[in-house]
Amino acid sequence: MNYLRKLHSSDTSSFSVNHQRGEPTEENLLHYGHSKDKRPDLLQYRQLLATLDPMGMPLVSATLEGNGADDPLYFPTWEKIVKVIGHKKFVFIADCECSHTCGFAAEWTAEPEG
Repeated sequence: MNYLRKLHSSDTSSFSVNHQRGEPTEENLLHYGHSKDKRPDLLQYRQLLATLDPMGMPLVSATLEGNGADDPLYFPTWEKIVKVIGHKKFVFIADCECSHTCGFAAEWTAEPEG
C-alpha cells in the first residue's frame, strides 16, 4: 500500500509566551493575536504542521507570526505537500476554515498541461 497516496492533514496551533511589556518588532514572530486561552495580554506565535496520516509523519512544518489568519496558509501548504510527495492524488484534510478558502479547488487538483 502506497501511503503517499492517502491522507494528509494540516493544522496550526497558537502558543502564548510570557514576556516583558513592549512593542513587538516587525522581524519578531511574537505578536498579540486572538488568544484561545483568553489571555490577550500575552504574545503568541503559531506552529503549522502537515502530516502523512495515519502514521503522523511530518511533511511540512512552519513557525508563524502569532497574529495571522490560517486562510492564506492552506494552498501554499498543499503546494508544499505536492512538492514533497511528488503528486496531487491525495486527500487534504484541514479545519472548517479551509472549506471557505477552497473555492479554487479546481486549481488544487488540475494536472499540469503538456
